[in-house]
Amino acid sequence: MNEINDLKGQELPLKKETYRVWKGIHNRAGKVPYYANVIICCDWYFFSKFYYWYVPQYERGWQVDKDIIGDGTIYSPDTCIVVPRDVNNMFRVTSNSTSYPGVYHDKRTNRYYAQIKTFDSKCNAGGSETAEGAHELYMMARKEKYLSLSIKYSKHQVLSDLLKKLSEQ
Repeated sequence: MNEINDLKGQELPLKKETYRVWKGIHNRAGKVPYYANVIICCDWYFFSKFYYWYVPQYERGWQVDKDIIGDGTIYSPDTCIVVPRDVNNMFRVTSNSTSYPGVYHDKRTNRYYAQIKTFDSKCNAGGSETAEGAHELYMMARKEKYLSLSIKYSKHQVLSDLLKKLSEQ
């Protein structure tokens, strides 16, 4: 299915910004490696459907996230939320030399280290003799980060509640 700009020619607030985000989703889903298995709901092939979902949630610099509410495989109004970049980056999957997310092996020390990466920083969460031990440290640090983000964004009740719930899992 091709995307349809059914708002073409209409003057609407935030239309340019929203269109850029909508096109970005369509340019990624199913087309680039990390998004190869990601789909877009039928409604969001119509710009108007996406526009009227997105604009009420709009915050400058925030991003559409498909991982917090959903399982990361579909862009839809039921599985997405608009979040700040530091929250969205908590759900990025990066490759490493271990089979555990957030864990890397330092060959110099022969230890495993837990690390949470955000868009502008790295938080070292400690080291362990085993990858499993470092993964436990990573998971604890991740919960703490969720809680801190929940507090940071407490004025955004839905987001704050979702992050608090993640910190308790």
